[in-house]
Amino acid sequence: MTAVFEMQRQMIEQTQEMTHEAVDVQKDAVHQFVDALENVETLAEQNNDVSKQAVHAYFDAVASVLPEESADLSEFEQQVDDGFDQLTETQTEAFEAMQDAMHDGANAYDEFADAYVDAVDSSFDSFLDTHERVEADVEDATESVSA
Repeated sequence: MTAVFEMQRQMIEQTQEMTHEAVDVQKDAVHQFVDALENVETLAEQNNDVSKQAVHAYFDAVASVLPEESADLSEFEQQVDDGFDQLTETQTEAFEAMQDAMHDGANAYDEFADAYVDAVDSSFDSFLDTHERVEADVEDATESVSA
């Protein structure tokens, strides 16, 4: 009979351990998502730079086919630079706001997950205490019947 109770106890403890592992995996996934946002910001900045360079290359190509001194594209190039600077600034502000919100959300999730694990642990501890009392009662009853 003791072997049955020991097997049950081991299964319960394994379930508790798997619950801890599952919560840890979820917490890691949330933090990886937050970290990935930083990579998206870097890619957006690089995209802006490449696009800006492509527009400048286009202006250079147009200027190269026009007769010399026939068109001054520097004003257009300045407008492009200003536009990309404004876009980059706006994106940076948006990404900073998103990152702050994501970090706050991840921290809140960590607190929730930790509280959940504490509640689960408390429940498992209570169940294991009850399980031990039932085991002792069954052993006492078995001894009484045997005697």
